[in-house]
Amino acid sequence: MKYKIMPLVIIIFLLSPLSLYSYGNEVKPSLNIIPSEITLNKGQSQQFIALLGEEQGQLSRRIDWRVDGVQGNTSIDNTGVLSVGENETSPILIVTATFKEDVSRFGRAIVHVIDNKVSQQYTLTVINGTGSGRYAPNTQVLITAHVPEEKVFDHWEASKGSIENLRASQTLFTMPQEDTMVIAYFRDL
Repeated sequence: MKYKIMPLVIIIFLLSPLSLYSYGNEVKPSLNIIPSEITLNKGQSQQFIALLGEEQGQLSRRIDWRVDGVQGNTSIDNTGVLSVGENETSPILIVTATFKEDVSRFGRAIVHVIDNKVSQQYTLTVINGTGSGRYAPNTQVLITAHVPEEKVFDHWEASKGSIENLRASQTLFTMPQEDTMVIAYFRDL
């Protein structure tokens, strides 16, 4: 009788969630790239960021960046800044971020390339953070608050344009068709 029960116990173990974990088949979160899809003009640049599951911190030194589909002098640097070449002829590029410590964790973003030479650029001024510069309308800009000591980030406010997440210290801002200012606000600990 013992010999008949033992195979049943082994089958139950092999099918249990614990066995999946113990055999190394656990599901790993992929990387999320922000923005996940964007339209850029030839000659324009875009900062991409990678988030790994619940890990929201900076992963820049732990990520390998690559851009595929290039038919010009488009490139991406090791911090995730994509520069679309003036001579880029590909209408679609794929940005890939791979986690150096586990190459099975990666994410992709789609970049639609347009040639809109008449595109006007406007000034974005970020107070208490980074992201200031000149951008075409509808460009998604990564803005990051610089939180002073003894303070915590509270929220963003913008004179024009839209902020993806008002309560996140690092978020995307969509540029309007005019100069604008974005301010990071803080509160005491």
